[in-house]
Amino acid sequence: MFVRIILLFVYGIIAGIWGFVAGLANVIQWLHILITGKRSLGLWNFVVSYFRYSARVSSYSLLLTDKRPPISGME
Repeated sequence: MFVRIILLFVYGIIAGIWGFVAGLANVIQWLHILITGKRSLGLWNFVVSYFRYSARVSSYSLLLTDKRPPISGME
């Protein structure tokens, strides 16, 4: 349990920074849609990967799973 608490601190920092950048990406995505009329696939995948990572960290922190989320966010 002690290792889980330490890991959640690291995961929280990563998710916080990534969430801030994903919020900026959403604003850029909105402007891109406004100007061109279609989504940028790269920005879309970036934001979706943040939400997947956030869901994995949440389920790990709520003791719903024992599988650790990857620190890199990719899997």
